[in-house]
Amino acid sequence: MKTNTLKAAAAVGLTALLMGSAAAQSVSKPVGYETITINQQFNYMGLRLVGSPVATGAVLTKSVVAGDPTGDITLDGATIPDGDFIIEANDGDAAGAVITGTAAGGVITVSSGILGDLEVGNSVTVRTPQTLRSIFGDPIESLDGAAGAGAADLILVPDGDGGFATYWYSTGGFGGVGAGWKSIDPVSGVSNDVTGTVNLVYTDGIIVQNRGANNELIVSGAVKTTPSTQVLTTQFNYLSTIYPAGATLSSAFDEPGNPGVLRDGAVDGAAGAGAADLIFVPSGAGFNVYWYSTGGFGGAGAGWKQLDLDTNASTDVVSTDVSLDSVSGIVVQNRGASDQPVGVEAPDFYSAL
Repeated sequence: MKTNTLKAAAAVGLTALLMGSAAAQSVSKPVGYETITINQQFNYMGLRLVGSPVATGAVLTKSVVAGDPTGDITLDGATIPDGDFIIEANDGDAAGAVITGTAAGGVITVSSGILGDLEVGNSVTVRTPQTLRSIFGDPIESLDGAAGAGAADLILVPDGDGGFATYWYSTGGFGGVGAGWKSIDPVSGVSNDVTGTVNLVYTDGIIVQNRGANNELIVSGAVKTTPSTQVLTTQFNYLSTIYPAGATLSSAFDEPGNPGVLRDGAVDGAAGAGAADLIFVPSGAGFNVYWYSTGGFGGAGAGWKQLDLDTNASTDVVSTDVSLDSVSGIVVQNRGASDQPVGVEAPDFYSAL
């Protein structure tokens, strides 16, 4: 469904992707681009190149009122402009958490849920978010707009409750009057104006419904080199693979240095495929489906399996051989508790970037 052009990136530690530009010099981590092929109809993708970091600093203060869904933090010595940002926890009990936040006057308002784990002194990175405009253009560039939603390409972004926020680009009426980004009301089906500044969180997968010919989407940005935590909020969760080269089923979910053994805090394994979390990796017009078996008595036979959806039979698979390089978006079917955090590791060599 998609092909990336991070040529031989795993072999060269992604450093070959550094661009000799002002953008490359403005951040401390490598930047580059990848090209994602958008085929007809449904494409599962994620944003594996992310916005540039604005600041990294220790939490100086945090405040939350009981029952309030949001709380505030400030960072020691950091200058943060007003606006919307991606907030990443780098250490402590909240390490890996990725949430949205809004800064005003140096105070960052975030969901109060993270503040139970985020402590004063923990390191936090504030990152510029990718948006509809930065990824797809405004006017739209890489996908097809149309005068009506029925003909335009659709961009479906998970809403965290099992549904999607759906966006499309209107080319407007005569002379382009009324052109711009629209969202579709999920109840009425009516389209409403939105700005191209709608934030896209890089841990989320995105579905692109392509109504026209095959085309390509070029995504540029920074490479994240640290672990991330994604949250399984519903039965079917659309997630980004986050790391653009060198990622495998093993690097994402196995114990570090112990390939083939599921890491605590990753997806849930089980004795049978019917109870385990399933990982759907796009392949052509369908999916390859993987799960982790906890084995029989004493863990005998534990390991990664591939599930044949036609026969319901499972076969052993080597997790280090399951590359995620060519897929930027996957689907995880969560059989466990809702709001389940899933830690995803970066490939080992990213630590040297």
